[in-house]
Amino acid sequence: MLVIASCQPSAPVADEDPVQKSSKQEYHLTGDLNSQNVPVFWYEADSTWIKLETAASQVIFYSAPDKENWTRQSAFGRADLGIWESPVLFSLPLPGNPEAVRWCLLVNVQSGAPNGGSGTRYFLGDFDGATFRSDFPEERALWLDYGKDHRDTRILSRALPRPSYQATMLNTEYSQSVQAVSAGTMLSLGRGLQLQNTEEGLRVFCNPVKEVEAFRRKHYKFALGSFNGKYELTNDLGFDPAVAEYFIAVEASEGVSAKQVGFIWTNDAGDELHVGYERETKRFFIDRRHSGRTDFDRSFAPAIDYAPRTAPNRTIVLRIFIDHNSIELFADGGRTVMTDLIFPNSPYNHFYIFSEGGNAMIRMGEAWELSGK
Repeated sequence: MLVIASCQPSAPVADEDPVQKSSKQEYHLTGDLNSQNVPVFWYEADSTWIKLETAASQVIFYSAPDKENWTRQSAFGRADLGIWESPVLFSLPLPGNPEAVRWCLLVNVQSGAPNGGSGTRYFLGDFDGATFRSDFPEERALWLDYGKDHRDTRILSRALPRPSYQATMLNTEYSQSVQAVSAGTMLSLGRGLQLQNTEEGLRVFCNPVKEVEAFRRKHYKFALGSFNGKYELTNDLGFDPAVAEYFIAVEASEGVSAKQVGFIWTNDAGDELHVGYERETKRFFIDRRHSGRTDFDRSFAPAIDYAPRTAPNRTIVLRIFIDHNSIELFADGGRTVMTDLIFPNSPYNHFYIFSEGGNAMIRMGEAWELSGK
């Protein structure tokens, strides 16, 4: 269980009045009411409630003046795209123009995620209180998180300019068998969402909420410069490497010869967790194949989990949060995100930085001990 989960806002209470009028944003979502996993929110422009449900791979939109007498308004999606669940709709301000918004629709899919099994897709478009119109076809998949364990997204706050959410760490492929090694449901960090302009168009960037920083304790700075090989930094850190936040910026230009660069956590039981970047294929990775207990289900860690790097700049930025049973990777300022469960046989008590296949250049590097105490 995440030791820093206490930094997350609590879920909205159903019997509280969530309507808070806003004069600053015509389409500002100001309320949230979750009942039996069916999201309901107040749409201020029409002074009405909106409810989202799913049927196969479609999101059905309903409206009501009183949260009781619902009228079906429209449907988005196609029936041949698998099973969609737990839809969430909210607005995000456009970069450089906070008075204009784009609407973001999240859907959790049961299968077909980048590394297998379930995951969370998103669509950007317009919403007029009745119909959602996507900026791109339904079959085009944009992923909020590329890791293996990210589903059942719940909005924590709709407040602009950066709404936030939390996800369940789980995958439908092993949702039953994982109970043999897990004491209960684990949740991701609270994550803020914002739109950014990219070479591919508008995309959703995702980063931990700022409240996480309140749990930082001891601090360590990496030595800057070029390195090659594997170096243990356990004693240098001076704190538990298994419950911590890591930040590193490394050079990825053509002049850097390293094929891979990243971090390794190990324990005295022989378990190893590798996280980093693969330069030649331009992919981030989490390798949990030998991270501990993986044999409870053959679909848990059959291969390395990968995520594409789409940022064009030469400097790669990795921000990593590790806990006893989870790893969360935020790369390039939240442009690429990965979330994976881990079940080491004993806590990781050794920490390494590595460069494989040549030199890597550290431009910036820090680490923090994390504690809820």
